[in-house]
Amino acid sequence: MNPCGQTPLFCAAKEGRQEIVVQLLLSSGANPNAVTKLGSTPFLLASEICDLEIIAACAEAGVDLDFAPSGRDADNLNITGQTALFMATLKGRSDVVMTNYF
Repeated sequence: MNPCGQTPLFCAAKEGRQEIVVQLLLSSGANPNAVTKLGSTPFLLASEICDLEIIAACAEAGVDLDFAPSGRDADNLNITGQTALFMATLKGRSDVVMTNYF
């Protein structure tokens, strides 16, 4: 974990198009529900960048589909209550919204 609370799984998702690395980390026990200091998770990030493969991998690994950032940092960033579904909707990505994961 880096000083911002980003795990290797979060960093792999952040780079985008890293499905093989994400799959390897998840199969090795990486926590898809790990929350960064700013209230994000690998699944929230994948939904924000609309990466269907990483969304699927996290969902299949048992991610909390209804997680939403909360607390002071989330309030300061104006992201309190923004679920992964909300983030994909905000981007206008019907392909992400229509997956079976939400």
